[in-house]
Amino acid sequence: MLALALGVLLFLSEAQERAGDSQGEPVGGSFWAGARELLTRPFLRYMAILMLLGDGIGTLAYALLADYSKAHFTDKVARTAFYNDLDLYANILGVVLQLTVTRWLMMRRSPIAALVVTASVNLLLLVAIVAWVPGAMPGVSLGLPLLAVLMIGTRGFTYGMTKPASDALYTRVPRETRYKGKNFIETAVWRLGDVLVTSGVSLFGTLGVGVASMAGFGVGVSALSAWVARQIGRAPDLAPETAAQPPVARRA
Repeated sequence: MLALALGVLLFLSEAQERAGDSQGEPVGGSFWAGARELLTRPFLRYMAILMLLGDGIGTLAYALLADYSKAHFTDKVARTAFYNDLDLYANILGVVLQLTVTRWLMMRRSPIAALVVTASVNLLLLVAIVAWVPGAMPGVSLGLPLLAVLMIGTRGFTYGMTKPASDALYTRVPRETRYKGKNFIETAVWRLGDVLVTSGVSLFGTLGVGVASMAGFGVGVSALSAWVARQIGRAPDLAPETAAQPPVARRA
C-alpha cells in the first residue's frame, strides 16, 4: 500500500509538471515562519483553537473508554478485539460520511457548516454520557456501549467531516499560510495540545472527577468548538468561496 501511494504521488507530480503548474514550486523559508503566520493570521488562530478543542474531546473519549474497558474486559485478547472493532466502525463511518453527507453539506452549504455539525454531534454524544452515567461502576453496563458510540462518533466525524472541511478552508488562504501555518499547527501546536490535554485528563482522574463530570466538561468544550467554527467563517483573512473557473480554451 505504501508503494501504491508512492506511485500515485509520482504520477500527480509528473502531471503537475506537464501542466506547467507554478503552484508546485517550493515555498521556502523556515519552520518558524509558520509560528509567525499563526501570530498574524486570525484564520490560523481559530483553526489552532479548533484543533486543540477537538483533540481534547478525542483524548477525553479515549481516557473514559480505556477506564471502562479495563473494568469490562478482563481478558487482553477480548480487549484488543474490542478496540479493533472500534477502529473498523470508525473507519467505515468516516468513509460513508465523506461519500455522502460531507460531500453534500460542503457543496450545498459550506465547510464551516461541516465543522459546526461535527461539534454538535460531539455535544449530543457527551450529553448522552452525562444523562446515562450518573455514577461510577454502576453505570458500566450502560456506559460502555455509549462510550464506544462516543469514540466511534468522534473519530468517524473527525476523519469523515472535520478533516475534509478544514483542508477545504486552507485553499482559501495564501500559499504561505496554507503550507507553513498549517504545518506548524499540525505539528508543534498539536503535540503541545496532546501534552496539555493528556495531563489535564490525568489530573481529573487523580482528583477523583467522575465520568459524568468529565463528560459535562466535554459538553462545554464541544459548545465552544461550535462557536469557534462559526467564527472561522468571519475571519478577515479568509477569502470568499468562488465558483469553479471555466476551462481555458486551447491555443490553435
